[in-house]
Amino acid sequence: MEQYISTAVVLLILAVIIGLIIVSMVKGKKQGKSLCGGDCAHCHGCSHAEGKDS
Repeated sequence: MEQYISTAVVLLILAVIIGLIIVSMVKGKKQGKSLCGGDCAHCHGCSHAEGKDS
């Protein structure tokens, strides 16, 4: 069992980091921030061109 403790710790740390990233992205989305640069000429799925809020 002791041989798996380090693996479990690393997995736990990665899970926390990924969770924090997701929370940050959700908060940003709620505040109107987006990863989209707003350059609709290069985006096939751009909601800005359709007049929708992202």
